[in-house]
Amino acid sequence: MATLLACSSGESVPVTERSQAWAVGAEEVLGFEALSHWYSTTGAALRPGSMTSQGSTSLKKVNSGYHTVESLSFSFSETPQTLGVDVLVEIPPVQAVAWLGQLQGYLECPSKNIYNEYIDAVGLEDVGTGVFEPVYFDLSRALRDRLSGGCEDLVVRFALNLSEYVESVTLDRVQLQYEVAVQNTPLCGVDEVDTSSATEDVYGNPSYQAWRAGGRGQLELLRLQQELSEMPDFLGIGVDEKSQRYVGLVDRDLANDDTLGAIARDVVEMRPKVPLRLQPSCRSRKKLERTKSALERFSPESPLAFYLEQETGQFVVSVNPAQRRLIAKLKRRFKSAVRVEEISFGQHDRETDGEPHYGAAAIANGAYGPCTAGFVVDGALVVVPLQQGTAPLVLERRFTRDQISTRSTTMAKPKAFQPIATHGTWST
Repeated sequence: MATLLACSSGESVPVTERSQAWAVGAEEVLGFEALSHWYSTTGAALRPGSMTSQGSTSLKKVNSGYHTVESLSFSFSETPQTLGVDVLVEIPPVQAVAWLGQLQGYLECPSKNIYNEYIDAVGLEDVGTGVFEPVYFDLSRALRDRLSGGCEDLVVRFALNLSEYVESVTLDRVQLQYEVAVQNTPLCGVDEVDTSSATEDVYGNPSYQAWRAGGRGQLELLRLQQELSEMPDFLGIGVDEKSQRYVGLVDRDLANDDTLGAIARDVVEMRPKVPLRLQPSCRSRKKLERTKSALERFSPESPLAFYLEQETGQFVVSVNPAQRRLIAKLKRRFKSAVRVEEISFGQHDRETDGEPHYGAAAIANGAYGPCTAGFVVDGALVVVPLQQGTAPLVLERRFTRDQISTRSTTMAKPKAFQPIATHGTWST
């Protein structure tokens, strides 16, 4: 059975029992699964969102100006620690916008004489656009003390002040605590997500990955990975697309109920801002290290390309389909510990590479203007990363597509480029 650990207590609470402890519809309130639990007193145009960061429904506000969005009251039996929400800001393709608006968070608990209590605010230009981003407002110690033990008539309220450039703001996955779910059965695979009706956001991310596509969420995941890697029992983080959670894997040889509970309490203290579940690994650290060592020695004259797939506990080895003998030998030697991935190797363009960029790449017409991994078009300027170890060069935008080479490993400087500034130690 899965359990859920929260920051307000060191005790694990079964998910099924916790659901019954809340008022009917409270989980739908926090997850926007029943939009009838949300309303606006200022005439905000609210509708179901097509993109979600959890569950099947989100709440979308489509008109600009100042409006409030608030929940019906519901019972919450634990002490709130934070007011978190996933935010998707959508704007039309524009050059640049200095101010997109602001999101403010409020809580209310009439039974404890708490009304319209301001928590914090964030500028939407700091949140980012096009993908869901987690926004968390921590409650003050004084407010946590006043809400100690929960609230029988809690109200969540968001105030949105949107500029004319914002097409819509979508909200999903409200969090009132830092929580970590715990599942005792080893993770040896995840359920496949239905991709048949998937749509894409402006960056090309499929809708079923909307919950983890944002940059703030990725930075938070990196922070958690760095902190968790210091735990001797921790093996890595996988992805469960269907349940929309990251899965922190604990060495199965050491993962009993007490160990998982203790680790979960430690992770809760890290205040995770992404949905996270702890689960025993499919294979122990000792078995994984033996397999890794054997793969490294398997073909010393031609090293194998492989990686550990956290969700299955298998090492995935990439092999050219023409190498039939090697494929058969790998399957015989490693059996279920390894999965062979047959890939035809060849040259690929660099259109959507992440940083750092090592030279030129293809140019794409994205939703927000021309973009490329080789350089960045910013209005009338071009910022060229060039190659590793060099600072970017800022150039006037005087070029055509056929003047850019997508094959070279360094960025040649065509005569049409007129340098106007340099940064760092790079000079023209």
